[in-house]
Amino acid sequence: MDVRVHGKNMRVKDDVNDMALDKIGHASRIFDDGSVADVEFSELRNPRSAGERFKVEITSHTAGHTVRVASRAPDATSAVDLAADKFERQLRRLKERLIQRSRNRDHKMLNGVSSMSDEEQEDGPETIV
Repeated sequence: MDVRVHGKNMRVKDDVNDMALDKIGHASRIFDDGSVADVEFSELRNPRSAGERFKVEITSHTAGHTVRVASRAPDATSAVDLAADKFERQLRRLKERLIQRSRNRDHKMLNGVSSMSDEEQEDGPETIV
């Protein structure tokens, strides 16, 4: 997955950029389809929202679906950590849903074993005389 990092009305520091590339690249191992993940940083300069100063948004179009995550934190590295965890969780859920949809009812039997016991299959039904 190709990861693009950019800032909205701010400049993203090199260490935060590298961290975002590493975290999102690690989360994108779930879907290796060559899609693009867009990571956008923004800084809120409102003194009333000092606890949630940095905002990170991750948007990706993967497997025909759009996955979007947003998180806020007092510093950029914490916001990236939170967003990467959410992004990985959503990608896992999406992949599990796609796998469950594609399975047929026949494949859902436990280890391919039917409901008949082993003895009934080998000897047939028992008869008592």
